[in-house]
Amino acid sequence: MFAAFDQWLGHQGAAASRYFRLPKAKALPALNAWFNYGQSTVQTWKASRSWHIETNFLHQLVSAASSQTTDPRDRVYALLSHPSSRRASTYDPDMRTDYRAVCRERPPLITPDYTKTTEEVYYDTACALLKQHKDFHPLGAIFHDKETLNSDLPTWVPRWDRIGSKSTIGCALTDPWNCSKGGPAFYLQVMPGRELRVMLWKWATRRNRVLLLCTGRKAFRSKERNDQCIGPELTSTGDWIVFIFGSWVPHVLRHVGSDRYRHLGTCYVSGIMYGEGMEIFEQDGRRTEMVYLV
Repeated sequence: MFAAFDQWLGHQGAAASRYFRLPKAKALPALNAWFNYGQSTVQTWKASRSWHIETNFLHQLVSAASSQTTDPRDRVYALLSHPSSRRASTYDPDMRTDYRAVCRERPPLITPDYTKTTEEVYYDTACALLKQHKDFHPLGAIFHDKETLNSDLPTWVPRWDRIGSKSTIGCALTDPWNCSKGGPAFYLQVMPGRELRVMLWKWATRRNRVLLLCTGRKAFRSKERNDQCIGPELTSTGDWIVFIFGSWVPHVLRHVGSDRYRHLGTCYVSGIMYGEGMEIFEQDGRRTEMVYLV
């Protein structure tokens, strides 16, 4: 029965793609989101608890980022019917298959409001995701170009209209890394002026060479240890690789004055992704800093 329905859906999806002149690659994310919805609500599919956690609302947003939309706000609003948007906590999913009951009891993370600008919608979504996750997985969806890095929207807010098919680092709950294992506890505070206050430990980087190792990223080396890194395209000499405590992966920041930094994105650093960097942190006297991401 399922195979027959899958075949029917593929046929209807192909017809819709032809009618609206959608490339197949652009239609697939919507199809995948539908299957995720089905596994969340249909008892016979019997999705496990771990599956429910892994296919959280952040996962849905990233999976659908390569889809096409007329209104960039719909990159968020179009997915609010997914059950994961109703969770108070990513790690405590409501696994009931009566989705209507879940909808009656819990509102979505944000309420659709087309009087708001795209920037306001993305900011509200970032705050809601951080509250839902209670960690820094949402920052793994950050990608910047020169325009977005200098826009009025805080740099710690994911731009769902700029991700496309780029490779995220530290966004998926299935990623095996935990670079700050054993470090200080998670700390986060959204401040007036849309600044994000975090606790971190840092060291400098230097640009070495650019390699096309994964989509939307480039390679460089850390200054002190000469570690091989893969991080944001805009990384340059003088930027900082930091451990934000409560995050599973390192981040790249750019100092803009005093204790303010712009968030360029997450990165992979060879040799410290499984907690090895905490040994250096101990040798460094566990010197943490409270900074503001702007």
